Amino acid sequence: MWHIWQDYSDEMRCGHEFNMVAAIMEDSTAKAWMNSVNVVTVPVNTPPQVAQNIIATAAQNSVAIVAHPPIQLNELIASIESTRYAVAVHTTFSIVYWRDANMALAFNATAYSEGWKSV
Repeated sequence: MWHIWQDYSDEMRCGHEFNMVAAIMEDSTAKAWMNSVNVVTVPVNTPPQVAQNIIATAAQNSVAIVAHPPIQLNELIASIESTRYAVAVHTTFSIVYWRDANMALAFNATAYSEGWKSV
């Protein structure tokens, strides 16, 4: 029984926390994009209104719409096996990610499953 549990545990990654941010950062394209952040350097002691104008002007000149394909993450949720038959449920997460205006990572994950399937 212990060996069966270990097999399930490995397959279902029971020893790992399910973390959407970690899943995003494991994707090489997303990681490269997230790690390249444009910074507007404003001189020290710049009056706040002038600093806002500098940042607004820089933002207007460099705004670009960039399409990022969603990350597809497939997770095994449940499995039932016997000597004659095996079925499993996998849930796929389609993760869309972006940076907010304050540079925080934001994402939307849509989960879908096709139910029990023969393995």
